[in-house]
Amino acid sequence: MKLSDSEKEILKKEIKSKISKGLSKQSIYDELIEDHNDRGGVAEIIDDFVSKGSKRKYKIQNTILLILLVLIGILDLNFGLKFLMVDLILIYAVASYNFQQYILIAIRGFFGIIVLGLYLLGEETSVLEFYYMLSVFIIVLTSFILGYKLSNLLSIKGVMERENYIDDDGENRWTIRHKFVD
Repeated sequence: MKLSDSEKEILKKEIKSKISKGLSKQSIYDELIEDHNDRGGVAEIIDDFVSKGSKRKYKIQNTILLILLVLIGILDLNFGLKFLMVDLILIYAVASYNFQQYILIAIRGFFGIIVLGLYLLGEETSVLEFYYMLSVFIIVLTSFILGYKLSNLLSIKGVMERENYIDDDGENRWTIRHKFVD
């Protein structure tokens, strides 16, 4: 039976609480499927969270990305509040490990690389302006690479595996089970 929207919201809160306590995704899944028939739905919700272990493992890269976004935000002050608002949203996403938004950082970085690259190739600039734009280019390039890399590293999904077991009658049976990597 599929999970209702209200059940999903309750599960999200419960999973968030359990992850903040340091429980692994696998142990959370094993505990929750006892009460819920929709194993796939439970697994899908768990996939949307970053485990404490992954946060610890990628803390340095995430912090570097956060610093780069703050630098880009400071540089974007020259272009007005619209860009600054985007930067603040992305900074919040990184600070809260909202890995679904990391791909937006990569996309923004990609377009920034193109714009800055075209500017560096097409405009005659002073040496000081050139080094300024080159440093901005390097910051944006690094944010693109880190955003893309962390988007992939933090969004590792559980996999379904066939698991054999012996039922109460002593017969060999199999079931599909979700396995999570923390």
